[in-house]
Amino acid sequence: MAAAKRSPKSPLDVDPGAVFAFRTSPLHPDSPPETGRFGALTVVARTPELIVVAVLDGVWERLPALKDVREHRVLRRRRFAHTGRPSVFACGADDTTGLADLTALGSAPLTAEQTELAGPYLSPRSVGTSFSTLALADSDVEADEWREW
Repeated sequence: MAAAKRSPKSPLDVDPGAVFAFRTSPLHPDSPPETGRFGALTVVARTPELIVVAVLDGVWERLPALKDVREHRVLRRRRFAHTGRPSVFACGADDTTGLADLTALGSAPLTAEQTELAGPYLSPRSVGTSFSTLALADSDVEADEWREW
């Protein structure tokens, strides 16, 4: 019997500090298929099993460059019942759920905020951490009822 194929590694299976941009997708199935917006995220921690990302608080109408995202902070979730919790979560190291047009922008040193938010994910007990798929980054950026366009 042939050995089972392993899933390809996530494109985010890189060192902390790597910055990526992605095209957002509509939250509702009846929405137009193109949002015309881009979001960004930074890999803030990496273990053999997990990739931890921080979604940035910017929204762009074109693919941003690294210089465009460097000054942005971690997005704070404020939609629905959220009260400002940072958009930081872990996904499996082999998570291949796609973010549309995922593009590596480069690398930047982690901020003090990003380093602090990554800390619990590196702890053996990981209390207060979130685990999801990469699609959560898209949802967090697009859930814009609190944003001013």
